[in-house]
Amino acid sequence: MHYQESGDIVGSQQALRFIGQAHLDRGDPEAAVQVLREAARMARTQGSARVLAPALYWLGQAYLSGGDLAAAGAAFDEVRGMSPPETGLAHAYALHGLGELALARGDAGAARPLLEEAEELARDGADAGLEGRVGLSIATLEESLGRDAERVGALRRALVPIRSFGAAKLEIRVETALSDAYRKLGDQAAAKAARNRITELYDRGNVPPEDRRPA
Repeated sequence: MHYQESGDIVGSQQALRFIGQAHLDRGDPEAAVQVLREAARMARTQGSARVLAPALYWLGQAYLSGGDLAAAGAAFDEVRGMSPPETGLAHAYALHGLGELALARGDAGAARPLLEEAEELARDGADAGLEGRVGLSIATLEESLGRDAERVGALRRALVPIRSFGAAKLEIRVETALSDAYRKLGDQAAAKAARNRITELYDRGNVPPEDRRPA
């Protein structure tokens, strides 16, 4: 890796973090954990919370995706410890991780205030990617409570930053969830429109049929 050859530890761990995120996008949390552990290890050598916190956040996400809730909780707690409320956007990442952890544990009551504050902080900090992901988490919360109309509201809020960010993969996730939510509400026209948007995004990205997930 070029960064390692140049001795750029910060660049190296950031590159590993992006690779780990790619593994998560492909649904391979085990591979993501391996890469993100190394990213976190390298980040620790810098002694900087600004460098370490993002690596730990994504490591926590990988643990969460793989079902290791204890390890995820440890990672997110460490992020919160180095990202107090006055850090703003950094604190939002900690809250999002802890909110998703509460969701995974089936504690919707604990998840809601964490996620709602994270959404507000992400919006204030103009982090479109985080705001969109938090919106997806809130939609998952509403779905767990059988609140389909509120789920649609959360998903439509998430679309605004996601589209501004140009994050096609995230938009496909939102449109897939919207299609399902509209179907449950009996709005077949809106469900079809969401599916059509997914097809448009796949076509625009030249994604082959075998790599497309059914909506």
